[in-house]
Amino acid sequence: MWMDAIASNIANARDEGPIPPTPPSQPIAPSSGSTPALYQPVAAAFTSVANGNGGVAGNIVTQLPSYDIVYDPSAPAANVQGLVAMPNIDLATEFVDMKLATTAYKANIAVAKSADKMMQATLDMVA
Repeated sequence: MWMDAIASNIANARDEGPIPPTPPSQPIAPSSGSTPALYQPVAAAFTSVANGNGGVAGNIVTQLPSYDIVYDPSAPAANVQGLVAMPNIDLATEFVDMKLATTAYKANIAVAKSADKMMQATLDMVA
């Protein structure tokens, strides 16, 4: 889920669109016309599951501020001042997060392998 959110942000980092009516501090409202809404940056949010068995639940949440206003008079969606909205995505942060997600995945695999080896060793002692 974390990698899906990162990949989505990287793929849509350079999307441009008209400046939404909502301020950047609020989520972008869905489009109601023929023009699609500006891409809303997302992140994966993880919370502990309190069911007695442990675990984690993940959700995709929107990131705020949702967009930046940039000067690009050549863009088709530019207003009369030449301004357009671009998703507020920092590619450097996304690549660091991608490396963190990869490292966390590898660490989780190592923990699972270690637990498997410990269980096998315990079964070998009992048998």
